[in-house]
Amino acid sequence: MSEATERERLSRLLIVEDDESQLRTLTDLMAGEGFDVIGCTTAAEALEHVRQEDFGVAVVDLRLPDLNGTQLLEKINALNGKVRVIINTAYASFDSAKEALNLGAFAYVEKAGDPGELIRQVHAASRWHYDRYAKDLEEAVASRTAELRTANEGLRSEIAERKQAEEALRTSEDRYRTLFDVSSDGILIADSETKQLRHANPAAFRMLGYSEQELTQLSVKDIHPEESLACIDARFEAQARGDKTLAEDIPYLRKDGTILYADIAAATIELQGRKCTVGLFRDITERKRAEKERQELEAQLRQSQKMEAIGQLAGGVAHDFNNLLTAILGNSEILLTALAEKAAATSEELLRPGLEQIQSAGEQAASLTRQLLAFSRREITRPEVLDPKKVVGDMEGLLRRLIGEHIQLDIRLSAETYFILADPGQIEQIVLNLVVNAADAMPNGGRLEIRVEEAELSETSVAGYADAKPGRHVLLSVVDNGTGITPETLERMFEPFFTTKSVGKGTGLGLATVYGTVKQLGGHISGDSKPGVGSTFNVCIPIVDKKAAEKEPHDMPTSSYAGETILVCEDQDLVRNVMCQALRAAGYTVIEVDNGKQALEAVEAHDGTIDILISDVIMPGMSGKELADSLATEHPDTHVLFVSGYTADHLDDHGVRSEAVEFLQKPFGPTALLRRVREVLDVERAIG
Repeated sequence: MSEATERERLSRLLIVEDDESQLRTLTDLMAGEGFDVIGCTTAAEALEHVRQEDFGVAVVDLRLPDLNGTQLLEKINALNGKVRVIINTAYASFDSAKEALNLGAFAYVEKAGDPGELIRQVHAASRWHYDRYAKDLEEAVASRTAELRTANEGLRSEIAERKQAEEALRTSEDRYRTLFDVSSDGILIADSETKQLRHANPAAFRMLGYSEQELTQLSVKDIHPEESLACIDARFEAQARGDKTLAEDIPYLRKDGTILYADIAAATIELQGRKCTVGLFRDITERKRAEKERQELEAQLRQSQKMEAIGQLAGGVAHDFNNLLTAILGNSEILLTALAEKAAATSEELLRPGLEQIQSAGEQAASLTRQLLAFSRREITRPEVLDPKKVVGDMEGLLRRLIGEHIQLDIRLSAETYFILADPGQIEQIVLNLVVNAADAMPNGGRLEIRVEEAELSETSVAGYADAKPGRHVLLSVVDNGTGITPETLERMFEPFFTTKSVGKGTGLGLATVYGTVKQLGGHISGDSKPGVGSTFNVCIPIVDKKAAEKEPHDMPTSSYAGETILVCEDQDLVRNVMCQALRAAGYTVIEVDNGKQALEAVEAHDGTIDILISDVIMPGMSGKELADSLATEHPDTHVLFVSGYTADHLDDHGVRSEAVEFLQKPFGPTALLRRVREVLDVERAIG
């Protein structure tokens, strides 16, 4: 606001007086003093004037018809705090004066007094305004002057800093130019959009075999093999966007046509107004050649170690199988001799013990085969209610051969009776993996302890394990006094492909497999270890109710309901004969063939219904799956039961997934066969 405008405002005076005679008197009086006076008789009129015009001073009567003077004072202050208000009253009192002054009144004047007092107060209020304006103006000038002084000082400082920055930039450019020129790694700068090479350092010229003039005439695609361009282009785009800063094992095409391999670190810069990609690449060609040679040597070493391990394991397995075969062949010969001589005691005293020994030897052989499959992770999984102590106890012989004589094995099985729901192979796989890890931690020998016992887990004890539930569990512990594991390594022990073993000594899948298997069984696994002391791994698996054990499939009926017709296709005569004999003894009508072609011919010649096909999966000529598919065309209601001694990966190769079809794993006995046949016949499931 200009000084003239401020003077005009200060000369404008508002008088609020309800007595019109006094209002005219005051108006004439103040007009004579040089004020531009506007008078009104009510507070409402006064407030409307304040809203529309800018007054310097207002003279307000204390008693008005619509508001008293102090109330009007508050409202004027709220509308325009610059107006100086003087209370003019004929009813002066100490209390009203105190209230008015506390509310911000400039003065409190009695009407009965000398009119000159009111004139003096109005002039004083007007001068106060002007003095305040002058002071504010002076302060504003001083403040602006200080701001300009500060700005000038800042500008001088900025100029000095800019000079320093320019000098530092020149120094930095010189430094980086030196680094650019003397770096042993190649440096290439390419336009991010056109991919044209713009600059390169001497190392890049030397590594690629081009001169500076030649190289800067090329683009990115000219220095890479044609078969790699698609991949190179994608990586260049990613680096140009900043999504990827490092690319490894990138092939470069030298001028002479040979290939150079390099790792590249990239960054984006702006150069002469163009976005460019800077790539620093390190020649790893010799390193790759040495790595390839090392891998070949390691492969040879792994093969040698593998053959040694297979030989050691095969020797132990052959020993066990020879013992089992001795029992089978010996008892068979005794029984055959007794039958030939028609010994009187064959019926009870000789036949039963000999047959029981043959059966026991066969079951042990089947168990040994299952353990070998578990060791190679190829067994077909079928959960059942089982005693974990028996599974672990039966593995003792295999475990002793596996860990060697330099390690003392101690298996402790509690006396309690409890059951879990699992496939025996899953438990064997868990134990085998944990035992192999423990043995590897004791290369110079030691002590390995396996414990199986019952444990009651509380809410607190399972709080740190996802999906773990409190209650009764089987606690399987594998404890060794080997080298131990560091806390950092222990945190990652269950990660797939994580291993601390040297190349060729482990895949990093052992403990990860154990972890996954334990989770499938509804349990959890934990590990504790101290370097130089040893390690303990605890596996907790929920115990199933004892009544569940009584509902094992072994107790299901095996007899036929109505003499159904069964087609048996099995290429092994010994196996087929046992199957057919058991099925006929159970009351089934059996058609037996040894290949798929004969099976289809037998079906064509048969007048009645074929209720179920029992077929081996892998046979000469037509496979079991092909036979089932051919049979389904004309006989969609025929059920199918596949049997096989092959492992899951072999079955998958022949189109049979054991979890997706009705399947019975060899070896099996008559009871298991009859039970499985009954299960398949009793469900509404056909191959069509």
